[in-house]
Amino acid sequence: MLFFLIKKTFFDMWDNLLTIMLINTCVIFLSAGMFALPFAVKFSHVLFILYQIITIPLFSFLLAVVFAMTKDYAAYKKNDFREIFSHLERYFLPALITTVYVLSIMMVLTFVLPAYFSRGSLTGTALGTMLFWVWLPVFLSGFYFFPVVFQLQKSSAESIKICIFLLFDNFFFTIYMILMAVIILIISMPFFFLLPGFATASLWLNVCLRTLKYKYDYLESHSGSNRAKIPWSDLIADDAQTIGPRSFKTLFFPWKQ
Repeated sequence: MLFFLIKKTFFDMWDNLLTIMLINTCVIFLSAGMFALPFAVKFSHVLFILYQIITIPLFSFLLAVVFAMTKDYAAYKKNDFREIFSHLERYFLPALITTVYVLSIMMVLTFVLPAYFSRGSLTGTALGTMLFWVWLPVFLSGFYFFPVVFQLQKSSAESIKICIFLLFDNFFFTIYMILMAVIILIISMPFFFLLPGFATASLWLNVCLRTLKYKYDYLESHSGSNRAKIPWSDLIADDAQTIGPRSFKTLFFPWKQ
């Protein structure tokens, strides 16, 4: 199942390659404009913080739109751009929550944890360690937030609860999912994030949640089933048939079919 997720994400990207590149181009230019300006203008420390408070909500809103678009690709649909951009208000609350999430992570990493650990006392170390272990699941569960909001169409409060549940119910899968998202971004660096880029990373997260939903649909319809023995080959059979017999080898070396 884990390799299938990679295969599905790749071919979903490939089938929507031009749009993926267009999304990545928009993200690159907007991100460069938002985050490079302070270094070019040489903002003061206070102005830099104020600027980030303004730009992070804008970037969160941009990410919300990207996740809403790639959610359709994960479901083998084409984007209805009029539908997406005619209801931009639906992205405001998820973007606001993401802004609070990002700012809290920045605050914990740059101010709170260093302050506790720099005390050099047992109490400071204990409080810092405790805060870290409270903060860690919040950080990890955040990777589910946009896919949950746009695929399950729940309220923001319900979506947060679902994200935390998914983390603890699928902990090792979540670590794998996050590592692969990071790898996608690392692979993007030589290509200046044009491919696979942020769009493919968001597509990957959407594909992962979409596939996890099969597990819970199965458990709901088969009460008493062994949670450790999910018949993934049966659950992903329709997706495998939709993708077809394509492989990476036949894609890049068609003469070897």
